[in-house]
Amino acid sequence: MAGMKGLTLGIALGLTSLGSMAQENYKPKYNTLAHKMLETSGQKYITPKTLDEIIDSSKKLIEKKGYSNLELPLQLGFLAENMVSDPFVQLGSDRMATVLLGIAEENNLPIYGVLMPDNSYGYIRMRWDPDGKHDAANPENPINKGDFSWNPTTIVFFNDEKEPTMSKKELLGLSHYKYAKRLFRKKEFKKAIKKCNKAINLFPDLASSYELKGDCFYYSKKNKKAIKPYSKAIKKDPKLMNYIKRGCAFMKINENKKALEDYEKAKKLETNGELSVYKSFENLKIK
Repeated sequence: MAGMKGLTLGIALGLTSLGSMAQENYKPKYNTLAHKMLETSGQKYITPKTLDEIIDSSKKLIEKKGYSNLELPLQLGFLAENMVSDPFVQLGSDRMATVLLGIAEENNLPIYGVLMPDNSYGYIRMRWDPDGKHDAANPENPINKGDFSWNPTTIVFFNDEKEPTMSKKELLGLSHYKYAKRLFRKKEFKKAIKKCNKAINLFPDLASSYELKGDCFYYSKKNKKAIKPYSKAIKKDPKLMNYIKRGCAFMKINENKKALEDYEKAKKLETNGELSVYKSFENLKIK
């Protein structure tokens, strides 16, 4: 019996290995931005083959017609969710957004990506924009009539979205940033920094890429090198934690005056006792 179990396990592992090889050798049917985003983000939940199959099924769904502009995104989201091969994987906001962008490109649908207002996590909302000319700076502009945005996982709709539509370069940059986050969590700081640089090159206004690059230097004990990316993050997004992080880097290199200045700036942004764990700043001695 033990031998049979070992044989069964060996066969199962062999089939898994063959399946992985098949995925690696698979040549995508489509060449959409979404396929490039899958490649650059480093995620393994959605394969190019799965994305191709979802796009094929989306074409059949759209051929049926009869769906309103509000109904179609919902139906496409349900389709994608039901076609993910792994029953334990849910299509989170970023993965669902990637799939919808692929569907939109192949079906010529006016669906675009919009970075959520709090961009720290890189989540994307979708925007339906028939003429592709949404004026985020002027929400009352008549050109925005008929435009709406929605969260691709919670299916909450918005008609007052003030965030600009993301370009293809920015979407790719965001994918590199997400890959950098995965590398950072694995403490592969050098690789993460390279990915941050690619993200910054493609999407220079994404403050999170500079912040993450600073984190990589900081946790690599290269505190002096962390100052510059943290400073750029502050310039793009002067939030409390960016000041605290730069302040911690200053503290590590004994520039206490600058560290305390950042702490004071952070205190002005405090709303709910966030700085209670950073009291060490108050004990800094200025020479």
